[in-house]
Amino acid sequence: MCSTCGCGMKGKMSGKKPMSKSADKKQDAKTMKGMSPKQKAAFEKADKKMDKKKPSAKEDVKMDKALAKKVKKK
Repeated sequence: MCSTCGCGMKGKMSGKKPMSKSADKKQDAKTMKGMSPKQKAAFEKADKKMDKKKPSAKEDVKMDKALAKKVKKK
């Protein structure tokens, strides 16, 4: 049984919990550094839609980097 939440999995659920709002906000700001206002708006719109799925912290960072790369190309 997991010592963190009692879900039945062995060990801790490291990396499986959704990222907190403040941590996500900091990470998004770091990712948007150097973008134009138009790119930032496009990133924020797509990020809000993506965050509704509540990805884990690792998945969120990975998806944000991919999204930033896509937005910067346009």
